[in-house]
Amino acid sequence: MASRELRVLTLNCWGLAVVSKNREERMRHIAKELSKGRYDIVALQEVWLAKDYEMIQEMTKDVLPYSHYFHSGMVGGGICVLSKGPIIDTFYYPFRLNGYCHRILQGDWYAGKMIGMCAIQHQGITINVYTTHVSSNLIQSNLI
Repeated sequence: MASRELRVLTLNCWGLAVVSKNREERMRHIAKELSKGRYDIVALQEVWLAKDYEMIQEMTKDVLPYSHYFHSGMVGGGICVLSKGPIIDTFYYPFRLNGYCHRILQGDWYAGKMIGMCAIQHQGITINVYTTHVSSNLIQSNLI
């Protein structure tokens, strides 16, 4: 029986505009590393800006030609999946609890947090890949 291998990477990119230091440089380095073709499937979180997603997509299209960005909320879902194999279906489920609108600096309420799923063809089988980015710091003692 032939050996089957699946190389998967999941990474929080810390891609908040203005807040994240060296965001543009970090996104370029992430895209450059992904363009080496070491992974079959990549799930990224905190890719908030369309221009960052488009740049990553452009730099990796030769090795990860299939991708999906999950749109949600006022500023986007911030999560995406890139794949060597075809993405044949997608689904997302938005979370009901997304932070609080008065916690402006936290930003979770505006983001539309969710779980996203991509059905991906890999070596003749369909794999359901899930990615998420959950709300931060919602314990009672941290509420204002």
